[in-house]
Amino acid sequence: MSSDSIREGISNINGMERRSFLKLSGTIASCIALPGTSGALRAAEGQPSRATNHVGYQTGTTVIPTSCAHDCGGRCVLRAHVKDGVITRFDTDQDPDTWEAPQLRACWRGRSYRKKLYSPFRIKYPMKRVGERGEGKFKRITWDEAYDTVAEKLAGITDKYGPASVFDGSYAAGFGSITNELYSANPATFWSQPKRFLNLFGNRVGYWDTYSLEGALFASHYMYGNLGFWDANETRDLVNSKLIVLWGYNPAHGIWGTNTPYYLMKAKEAGTRFYAVDPQFHTSAAAYRAKWIPVKPTTDAALALAMAHVMITKDIYDKEFVAKFCHGFDKFEDSVLGKTDGQPKSPQWASEICGVPAQDIVDLAIDYATTKPAVLWTSNAPQRTAYGEEYHRVTLTLQAMTGNVGISGGYFGALHGGAPVVGPGIFPPTLDPSLSESDKEKYGALLKEGLAKGDTDTILGALFGSDAVSSRIRINKFADAVFMGEKAPKHLIGCDEAGMQPNVKAAWFSGINFASSQTNINKTIEALRHKNLEFMVYSEGWANFTTKFADIVLPINTIFERGDDAVGPWLKGDYIVARNNCIEPLGESKSDCEMLTELAGRLGFGKEFNPYDNNEQMMDTYLEKFSKQWTDMGFPTDLKREEFKKAGHHKMRMKEPWIAHKAQIQEGKPFPTPSGKIEIYSEALANMDFKKTRYGSYIPPIPSYRPSPELEEPGRLEQFPLILVTPHPRVRTHSQFQDVPWLRELEQQELVMNTEDADSRGVRDGDLVAIFNDRGRVVAPASVTDRIMQGVVRLYHGAWPDLQPDGTDLGGNPNFLTNDTPSPAGAANKNGALVQIEKYLGKYDEQTA
Repeated sequence: MSSDSIREGISNINGMERRSFLKLSGTIASCIALPGTSGALRAAEGQPSRATNHVGYQTGTTVIPTSCAHDCGGRCVLRAHVKDGVITRFDTDQDPDTWEAPQLRACWRGRSYRKKLYSPFRIKYPMKRVGERGEGKFKRITWDEAYDTVAEKLAGITDKYGPASVFDGSYAAGFGSITNELYSANPATFWSQPKRFLNLFGNRVGYWDTYSLEGALFASHYMYGNLGFWDANETRDLVNSKLIVLWGYNPAHGIWGTNTPYYLMKAKEAGTRFYAVDPQFHTSAAAYRAKWIPVKPTTDAALALAMAHVMITKDIYDKEFVAKFCHGFDKFEDSVLGKTDGQPKSPQWASEICGVPAQDIVDLAIDYATTKPAVLWTSNAPQRTAYGEEYHRVTLTLQAMTGNVGISGGYFGALHGGAPVVGPGIFPPTLDPSLSESDKEKYGALLKEGLAKGDTDTILGALFGSDAVSSRIRINKFADAVFMGEKAPKHLIGCDEAGMQPNVKAAWFSGINFASSQTNINKTIEALRHKNLEFMVYSEGWANFTTKFADIVLPINTIFERGDDAVGPWLKGDYIVARNNCIEPLGESKSDCEMLTELAGRLGFGKEFNPYDNNEQMMDTYLEKFSKQWTDMGFPTDLKREEFKKAGHHKMRMKEPWIAHKAQIQEGKPFPTPSGKIEIYSEALANMDFKKTRYGSYIPPIPSYRPSPELEEPGRLEQFPLILVTPHPRVRTHSQFQDVPWLRELEQQELVMNTEDADSRGVRDGDLVAIFNDRGRVVAPASVTDRIMQGVVRLYHGAWPDLQPDGTDLGGNPNFLTNDTPSPAGAANKNGALVQIEKYLGKYDEQTA
């Protein structure tokens, strides 16, 4: 079998669709489905559908209920229109649209899923690398050869290097899928089947931080004692708020719970007033007519501290609430007033740091403190910075100072997860009652340990009965772990001193475009090519930039090709959806469950990994557990499987919106913290030996402002005077949907910059510019506007790299510029990199960018 390069298929997306597909000749042409050609849908044509039948309104078409499945912030209803075994279109929820049960309506991404499903980048067959890592040269192999190779390599590496030698890079791309997660419908768990597989294999180096929200999880755990996933009121309760502050949050792009924009608009219609605290005046700020407070990236904690200063000095905070429910406020007050360090955190002090006029800080603080109930919706974008956890710690304090916790129309936490979140054993975290007594004791102790540490991975290991994680590192320190191997200092790579020393020699990536998503991509590329990394597996449905570095590529099918029952919403919502099997799997693609069950069998733990005889048995068991848990929570969920599958979704209306911490504030139950109160001052952090913990470096016991090292480095701001932010676009979910031409036509990858910054560089709207620093160089068209503050530039997260021989990325991926040093609490440093801009005069093909 001849080999071929898949670089064209990874870098030059537009070029492939507008020119010729003939460049994907040889092996890759047989591995990836090509839409619009006679062979593109051959795998599906003329084959019987295993899907549940439904009445269609087009002749010869069957309409099959399903839903989206990606890490976008929502979980919306889709209906697949299938004819002759091919999905011809998607539409969305057709239920009556009422306040009591609004439609779960899909957005652009969901409606365009057909173009993604039949993308030219679909991987349909197992492949192995035949060139150098990064060249993208592969040839097709059989599943037997793939299984044998993976089993032999994993066993050989762990025999040689020990149980902490295989890095688990499985992530969140297709979560909310039963056959992808095995038992878990909780979309916030990041609990994938490769994790369970490697746990049971006994040789997993896991990671404990995430790109999205580690600073928020840290703040929520140490201050409120929860996991963060259930720390907000339900979004339906937004209409009861009189004031909503959207801090770093653009709900038009980051949905954060299906129908969140709908409920925010209902609040606006009811008279709720809005602020938008953000470097850019975004779509949602315009839609809700919000008052814009432009703030310099990485300085949000300083702004929040100044608001606390106003509330204290003007005596407008809720003293009764603070006295009754908060621990250590006196120490925080001393710090804010400057009694601790001689520096009052006044509006004048903050203004010089964050760029917000002092009077605007005063006005915002007074409005928020004196308007009740009020929502301070703090997005995770500002915590993706050098000390991002401090932003969440200070804003959580503001929510407590105003008494907006535990009441209707108030609190929205750090992560904004509003219960109920569905899935057996997930809410509240409880062990499977069918466990043996010895296992209950074992996993009960593990669950207690995980809850005490705020370690989601440990908690999930207990809930799902597989805890053999040899070690954990920070995901952003993967490259350092590879380079240094067994000599890597534990505190540097985010490993507890008591944990096993990781020695990463192999990696399994699943559901993540890892090379494209990591901060400081060039360093990650070097690690993926390094001699210390002896083997890499990539299991995924689509070829992308990361695929080029794999030794073995395993084709995973989609939820439209395998089906799932009873999938829960994304972090919040009182409904469930059924994902029916819509079409046959393309090519030889398999589900994670099917593929890993076979591989586990070859390694001797097949039944332990998957105790079910078939997929139907697994689904029946799951739905039974699912229904029981919801019934125990007070919901009528006597679900008949076939009726549920036919309906496609089930909306369960709570009698009243979920109010986070209502039990503590209104019913007198203690917070799950050492003091039983909201811990504004943390004794645990005050007494922690950080170099012996996964955090590795100091975290103050009191919420503080800590300047970004990049902004403080002598001479750096003069060399690279613009601050980069990398928010999420409407047209991608991280890097997913980059291969959908419809979406790229709606919104291109562009560098947004302020008019004055552009004028001083001779840049006009539409000019090509190079954005660069000492870590990398990327190219994008410029969009010049006054809707972003001076000194800040925006480049959307998630673009697929188009790396040139000189190291320039024509795809415009901002992670070539970002810093790979995470915050002490583990938050990814995606925002706040310093860059410079100049006109780009090099070779550029607009069809490929």
